[in-house]
Amino acid sequence: MISWRIKMPFVVALAGILVLPVIMLFAFYMIRPPAVLTAILALRSKWNEHSMVDAHECTGVWSVPVTAKDSRWTPGFPETSAAYFFLPVTTTHDGRPVRLDITGDFPVARFMSLALYDSDSGRLLSSLRDSSINPSVGSENPFVNDVERDTPDRRYVVRIAPSGYYAEDFTNKLTYPKDVTHVTLMLRVYNPDDEGNGKKRDATGGVGLPRVHAYYTDTNGPLPECRSAWRIPRLDGDARQSLLDAAIEQDQSARAGQPFPLYALRSIGSTLFENPHVTYGFSNLSRRLGDVVILRFRAPTFVKNAGRVKLMEAGPDVRYWSVCLGGLRETNTIACATDVDVKIDQEGFASVAILPTDDPKLAVAAAERGIYALNWGTWITGGYRVILRVMENNKPFAKSYANVPELKFDGDVINPADLARFESQKFIGDYGATGTYFTRQQFLEQFTGKVPATQFK
Repeated sequence: MISWRIKMPFVVALAGILVLPVIMLFAFYMIRPPAVLTAILALRSKWNEHSMVDAHECTGVWSVPVTAKDSRWTPGFPETSAAYFFLPVTTTHDGRPVRLDITGDFPVARFMSLALYDSDSGRLLSSLRDSSINPSVGSENPFVNDVERDTPDRRYVVRIAPSGYYAEDFTNKLTYPKDVTHVTLMLRVYNPDDEGNGKKRDATGGVGLPRVHAYYTDTNGPLPECRSAWRIPRLDGDARQSLLDAAIEQDQSARAGQPFPLYALRSIGSTLFENPHVTYGFSNLSRRLGDVVILRFRAPTFVKNAGRVKLMEAGPDVRYWSVCLGGLRETNTIACATDVDVKIDQEGFASVAILPTDDPKLAVAAAERGIYALNWGTWITGGYRVILRVMENNKPFAKSYANVPELKFDGDVINPADLARFESQKFIGDYGATGTYFTRQQFLEQFTGKVPATQFK
């Protein structure tokens, strides 16, 4: 019989072989967390792929849906009230360029879009917003103002092709440069309408995923096969972004508990799969400066998405808005407060609190004051980012963050004083949010009169 003393080295070696990949994955996550999160999404999606009857049909290549339950495990600061579907493919087959035809139905939802990205960089190439997509013959687009949202005939066709191909008029078209070898199509669906009787439509807005077919551009013949082509986007660190993050924290620290501003970015600080149909207010947050943060802003009116609303409303300021909290390094999302969640006070202001996790007393205090609460969450390796997401309606909104200069610098030195000219309130007034840090005790004292309520303003 082999003694335990002899077995031990083998057991230790085996344990090392099993544990080493876990240690390596954790180490890589600490260095580049968005890359690891992207890889996890790709693996989950590959596992769930299914083959189609026609070899050139790519419908089975759609990713698993990214929804609220996946927001912590997906990079790019996803919105928890939206569903994201990815379709990663190559732009050539056997050296010949490829086009894709996407045939789908408009979802019964608050918003939808199709956007095409360079898979290697996450850079936006082309996009179509719901109201700009022409319906197929005999169908209607429910996202324009005079069409009922539950119209039964709601089909559309969108073509993806290289730039310069099909120069003739094809109205619904997404294009990619000829030197891009891998593209990712993203379908976004925000807030599917209720079916009634408390029932929810699925993440596609009740219409299923669009069907996708691949063809050669030179002959229009079908491809012999369609396979997914996942890539991990280049996520190289931006030195200027690090300087900017440091300047924001220094500025907030110097304010000593006084309100700090939000700023505007066109792509939430990252080019990773940006949504071109949304404008963003943002700021970074640090737990060092306070256990509690209160955000306050004048709330724009928004489109309702209950079944009783028959037409896409033209009157509200925006289609949708939300406040989301995520990890600055991970670019994930911990939680969001959406327009339907947040109470609006008599002056027209919304307030959102960010509180320590598992602190019932703070949660009750926020609820008593009518403040919607988010929690800091866990598994965040660096600082935090808060994002005020505003999606314009079919007409421009004068108080949108689109009217605020983007917080962007080209130099190698960024001082906190340099941020002042980008403060959102200077351009859109009270619609530009401000935040204030509080200690736990300060926040609780709001309800005893020891701290003036005006500090929330």
